[in-house]
Amino acid sequence: MPNYFSRSRYEIRDVAFKGHLANQAGNKKPIYVGYHSSEDNIANLDDKIAFYESLKALGYDATLHVINKQSQVDGKFIKNLGHGMDMSIKTLILKELPPLLEKLSKQKKSKVKKQISYKTDEWIYSFKEFGSKIIAKCEKI
Repeated sequence: MPNYFSRSRYEIRDVAFKGHLANQAGNKKPIYVGYHSSEDNIANLDDKIAFYESLKALGYDATLHVINKQSQVDGKFIKNLGHGMDMSIKTLILKELPPLLEKLSKQKKSKVKKQISYKTDEWIYSFKEFGSKIIAKCEKI
């Protein structure tokens, strides 16, 4: 069937899939910072909130900024309440990168395994860092 997504293929693409987040939580965790407009008519705010709550429950450092008032639209960083808010990426980096770097500098340096596998009902998807590349491998169960 063309364009068919099995449940396994959907799960591996779903960044909010709780089983995979729990699996990833056993490794070094990235820091999540997000912005979302309550007026976004494309991406659902409740789904984004649930995703960030799942991350926090698993021990991730996760902050979601909900933009829900016209007074938060400054015309420079956030330009409107629509999808993406016409947000300035340059201003986002200038605002969020220094605190992220500060948090990272305070984290313990530890040896982390450079591979992870996600199991679905049909497949095992494995990802391994090799030098500057990521090697992906899919094995049918």
